[in-house]
Amino acid sequence: MSSSAVSSLRGKWALVTGSSRGIGQQIALGLAEFDCNIVVHGRTKRNTARTRRLLADFDVGSVVVAGDLGTAAGVRSVLRAVAALPEPVDILYNNAGVQNAWRPLWEIDRSTWQSTFDVNLFAVIELTNVLAPGMLASGMPMELVERPHPDWTLARLIQGFYGTPLDTGFLEAAKGLDRLGAEWRRAMEARLASATVERWQGRLYGPL
Repeated sequence: MSSSAVSSLRGKWALVTGSSRGIGQQIALGLAEFDCNIVVHGRTKRNTARTRRLLADFDVGSVVVAGDLGTAAGVRSVLRAVAALPEPVDILYNNAGVQNAWRPLWEIDRSTWQSTFDVNLFAVIELTNVLAPGMLASGMPMELVERPHPDWTLARLIQGFYGTPLDTGFLEAAKGLDRLGAEWRRAMEARLASATVERWQGRLYGPL
């Protein structure tokens, strides 16, 4: 990350939803590495204890807000807690999400759709609607901080990975990208070694 990007994070406060574990926890720790203060979120304050302990290794501030983003009351609870913080939130990282076990579309009932959209869409909209106006204003400058591989767009990667999965030219070039995710790189290396595409049945249908 460039020096300007690092300095732009230093001392700011970031709310990372779903940061009690998993990817959200890693996002919080990654921001803390650049001296960004963290508002840790979990469904309950108890769930956030491990993230708070890990953040203690960094010279940053951290506070906790709790609330189930799958309910209107939970979203309001998070917003009230954020409003009561001594410092305003500068960064909103909408990480929290739910993913249900895969089933054919016609077997998913309305309640499952509703609970998924409540967290993955409606909570994001409500948090953004309330918090973003305080972060952005007309006329504020925007800076392209870093784009190390301008020729490698996300669309190009997705098209190559899924559309032409055994194109050796694509696989050789893409796996050398320093910003490529580890799982993608392992998959590309395995395809080159075996000349086959990995099995997806387990991820789509569960254990066979």
